[in-house]
Amino acid sequence: MTQASSHALSAEDVITVSTDKTTSNKILSIQYLRGIAAMLVVLFHSTTLIGPEWKSFMVNGSVGVDVFFIMSGFIIYYITSNKSELAPKTFAIKRFLRIYPTFFIIWLLVSCIYYADAKFINVIKSLFLIHVDYNANAPAFKFNLIGPAWTLTYEIYFYVIFCFAGYVSFKYRGLLSSLILLLLPILLQLCFNGSFMFSSNAKAEFNADFLLAPVVKVMSTTMLWEFVGGIFLAFLFINYRKNIVKINKIVRACCCTILIVIFLYFTFYSGWMPQGMVGLFWPSMALVTAALMAEDMIPFEIKPLSFIGDISYSLYLVHWAIIKLTQTYFPQVWNNQYGVFSLFVFLSVSVLISFIMYKKIEKPSIKIARKLLN
Repeated sequence: MTQASSHALSAEDVITVSTDKTTSNKILSIQYLRGIAAMLVVLFHSTTLIGPEWKSFMVNGSVGVDVFFIMSGFIIYYITSNKSELAPKTFAIKRFLRIYPTFFIIWLLVSCIYYADAKFINVIKSLFLIHVDYNANAPAFKFNLIGPAWTLTYEIYFYVIFCFAGYVSFKYRGLLSSLILLLLPILLQLCFNGSFMFSSNAKAEFNADFLLAPVVKVMSTTMLWEFVGGIFLAFLFINYRKNIVKINKIVRACCCTILIVIFLYFTFYSGWMPQGMVGLFWPSMALVTAALMAEDMIPFEIKPLSFIGDISYSLYLVHWAIIKLTQTYFPQVWNNQYGVFSLFVFLSVSVLISFIMYKKIEKPSIKIARKLLN
């Protein structure tokens, strides 16, 4: 099973932070996208269950990661419109308890069973969300031992930068954090490489053998710019939402349709595209923009999509553990002899276990965060 740069997540707040809205509890379009993005990653990792045609169709399923990163930037900027959310203690506790309990359970199970023979140092590094090899290709750096969790490392760095920017200036937190995120890859690549590349595969080139090497390597990739895209959309959404709502619904629907067609074309019909700024960032921006423009156009909640949105973070991590465990103990499942039935069972089991994780781990962790802060 290919560990694509696609595994990403997570962007975590991307996946797990609920978003308050002035007229209802959630921005439903973002809630739906959380589920869709997670499911794209799951389907991308399940391609060998069906056959080469499915693999060709889902070649850009890693776009779910790009969508997650953009949504993460959007959500963090949006929820911190409430200044109390940016208090360092509040921000840190909420982010930690959103990400880590679920990740730790998956790490513990998979490390004990599947990675029993893995290098001990890599098992420990994965626990602290440190990539396997910072001399390897960016942006995944040979991933985390829990495949999709490589993206959580980017989330953590983004949170730190955003919290710092908010501490310096609440009013200009979006602008300041965006400038930092934009400048870091440029300056670090120029410093170490003597040149700069927009590609998110580019990084600062040096032997990663000193303590701060992981930080420098991650901060030197333009994958960070995807968070800036989300911050930009959040700024527009907060300041111009009333103007957008006034636009004729037919005109809005046409604009949304065009943006969705752009996303579908580049994701499923134009051939393979790399992640990041020279590839999947752009169709991802089109999709998120379309979703935000469509907010308020559907007068009811689409329950199945809301449900998948709720469990999306657990689903993002759980499905990988299921893949690796079944590949180890039931490899015949992955030899394409059961086809669509195997895919159906895989998705059903993934959703069921993710729902259990959501109810028993994620939600209680949120309650603990609230108690600690109260």
